[in-house]
Amino acid sequence: MIPDYQTRYMQEVPLGRMGLPSDIARMVLFLSSDDAEWITGQLYLVDGGLMSGRYSFQGNQDFVMLDGHRS
Repeated sequence: MIPDYQTRYMQEVPLGRMGLPSDIARMVLFLSSDDAEWITGQLYLVDGGLMSGRYSFQGNQDFVMLDGHRS
């Protein structure tokens, strides 16, 4: 990653660190476990909180920033 971009990115991530493959693996393990047997049709963002409070999902592949700008 370019150092300036990485610095800006890290300032935006509430959990304060880069994501790891193990973060995704833990979600996969949870969703494939008996603990998730009643979960269907959900969207899970494994992003350290990056998207929290910023986007509103409007459709299958369309999302809008909460300030109204379409992405």
